Amino acid sequence: MLHAAKKYRNLLRIQPKPKKSTTVKGGAHQHPVRGGVDHGQGQQPQGDSGPVNVHAPVPTTQQLVCHPARSFLSGAHDFHINKFDFVDSSKTIQGNGYVDASQHITVNRYSGGGESSGWDTLLQNTAPSALLDSQSYAAGRCDDDTRLDVLSDIDAWIHDTTSPQKLLCITGPVGCGKSALQRTTAERCSAKGTLAASFFFNSSDPARNDTAYFVPTLGYQLASDPGIRASIVACIDTDPLVFKKSVRSQMDAMVISPIRQAIVTSKLSGSNAASLPLPNVIIIDGLDECKGDSMQTELLKALEHLVRSLTAVGFPLRVIVTSRPEWTIWSAVEANGHISSLARHLKLADEYDATEDIRRYVTRHLGEIASRTRDPRVRARGGWPMQEEVDALVHNASGQFIYVVVALNYIGERHSSPVDRLKTVLSWSPAEGKHQAHPLSPLDTLYAGILENAQGAYEQFEHNSGVENIVILIRLHQFNKGARFMDRQGKGLSLDLPGFEAFLGMQDGETYGLISDMRSLLTIREGAQTVAMSMSQKEEDAKHPLPAGYDHIHFYHKSLLDFLDDPTRAGDLYVPNAEVACHMAVCALQQIIGAFDHDIESLLQGETIPNSGAADTSRLRVLSFSLQILVSALPDLVHLTQPFLFHTLHLHRSRGVGEAG
Repeated sequence: MLHAAKKYRNLLRIQPKPKKSTTVKGGAHQHPVRGGVDHGQGQQPQGDSGPVNVHAPVPTTQQLVCHPARSFLSGAHDFHINKFDFVDSSKTIQGNGYVDASQHITVNRYSGGGESSGWDTLLQNTAPSALLDSQSYAAGRCDDDTRLDVLSDIDAWIHDTTSPQKLLCITGPVGCGKSALQRTTAERCSAKGTLAASFFFNSSDPARNDTAYFVPTLGYQLASDPGIRASIVACIDTDPLVFKKSVRSQMDAMVISPIRQAIVTSKLSGSNAASLPLPNVIIIDGLDECKGDSMQTELLKALEHLVRSLTAVGFPLRVIVTSRPEWTIWSAVEANGHISSLARHLKLADEYDATEDIRRYVTRHLGEIASRTRDPRVRARGGWPMQEEVDALVHNASGQFIYVVVALNYIGERHSSPVDRLKTVLSWSPAEGKHQAHPLSPLDTLYAGILENAQGAYEQFEHNSGVENIVILIRLHQFNKGARFMDRQGKGLSLDLPGFEAFLGMQDGETYGLISDMRSLLTIREGAQTVAMSMSQKEEDAKHPLPAGYDHIHFYHKSLLDFLDDPTRAGDLYVPNAEVACHMAVCALQQIIGAFDHDIESLLQGETIPNSGAADTSRLRVLSFSLQILVSALPDLVHLTQPFLFHTLHLHRSRGVGEAG
């Protein structure tokens, strides 16, 4: 280094001395050039006060590095220097000239022409709010004694290096605790040193609701390894427009290639990819909050490319993705989906019953609320809350954490009594809505947003239901599933999904497409499907059991059904029971009118009509259901359905006359 410094001082001495001070014009101002640096129009330069002498121009990077007579890096090539410092007690490089600094020592940074480095450019394209430890990341974590079974299974999957499934897709309805699971898993991996990167999508944050910042943010986190950082920076310096390319191209440039290079380097030192001391877990939360099906699909395909590429070179990558079970991810991970062969699909609400976790969560947090309230009733009653109040909250949650989170936030509001607020949550009636907002109004806002978005997609979907409103369709299934109509013996009337589709005039299986944008609220349960259900769900299903093997619509949230039944909560989305009943009556009439060639009287008497096979059996079952719907509901429907009855009969008679002619 002493020899290099001596050569550099010799280089400085051969330059001509300055003849005069120089000033430059900058907008409306004139100011001295300090160190020969033009700081831009109207901007005051940094450094010592007063003008300084300006010497000849500073040597270029090419001159410093490559000129054989002047370089202290003689013979070096194929690289560039960005932002380097020089210290000299008598002569100093500063900006684009030499400065007489005989009275002080100056440290100056040469910025290579002012261009940002690859690292600076990467930072500009990173989303800090998407990071695990971001100040703006608001999702909670799992309590220490909750979701232990799920977390244990996730941990086992991460460490199972023999599994062919390198991608874990966790889907679940809105509010079941997916983000809390992801944050807890990410924190655990970070503590173990296995967290490579994470990204938490959020539909309300412009930096986190599309793919623009996704790959650069992963790259930023991977760059904690010096070798990977150097590879990423070199890539950006070579191709500054990489951020404008497809997600897959960005993934190649800023994630796959740097890790591959690290693997090559490790092999040269005698190691292999599996033993590479690099973190190997990538966590992505809320894929459904990335706006647009096309972006979600592009991201999933890029993740597939990532997994296949790094698996091919032996790197033990693990990627965990959570999402509501929306169509894009559902179709990708289910049978014949493009990532089904390399992904494990964990259906959170179906495979794990969270009832007892919710009970512990409610008990602990109500205890914390009780400890800080001054309401004397908390202690005077010999203990608050009462067990039946806890049981009611747990029952209403239907196995979904979001209900109790919203309820507890309302109950724990510090300016009110938790005793009164708990009563309000459990016994709120529409009459009270005239004076105060519903305690679960944040949940109502969430439901309304999902339903309104689903309505937009529903209007674009070609279907045969004859139902123009998605909420009416949901309410029809609600009536069917809940057996709102009774037969003469007091037994609830209900059809399985194929039968109810036929009753509504739909094609077999058409419902799957129609509800694809509402899988976060409801799903189709196949009769033979074994699922983990909450106690409240089991109790509800036990009231109106369907025969074994029957498919049916399943509602994840009891609070959603309460929302749909309450005009003060549903607002413009509310569909009155009478209107749903009218639709049922019209559908029943259409089935009856279309069956004139069958013995209706025999069906009413409960007699069996000979049939030629399963198709006839199914058709007759739908017809019998239709007749019983009309008979059982006739007293309540006459004044509501009369206009529909006459209109429908008139249409069918007109068609019959026309066809006969």
